[in-house]
Amino acid sequence: MGWLVAPVITSIVGAILLVKVWDVVVGGPTNSFLEVARAVLFVGTWTAITTAAGMRGVDNAAKRLNGSSLLRRLRTLTSGGRP
Repeated sequence: MGWLVAPVITSIVGAILLVKVWDVVVGGPTNSFLEVARAVLFVGTWTAITTAAGMRGVDNAAKRLNGSSLLRRLRTLTSGGRP
């Protein structure tokens, strides 16, 4: 679960900070359009940070797998050889 908790908490904190900056710059939600824009900003930031953290984890896992014996066995099997 640690692989999930850290990116989610980081993305929530980042999204909240960006929304706080938005509130300071815009002056807080004053009409329905700005409230929707604020919500879209929060969700978009949360998604972007979580996706970036997840892709970083996938990249690290792929690098670990690249040199492993499992990958060599799979290449041998797919080329028609015996393991």
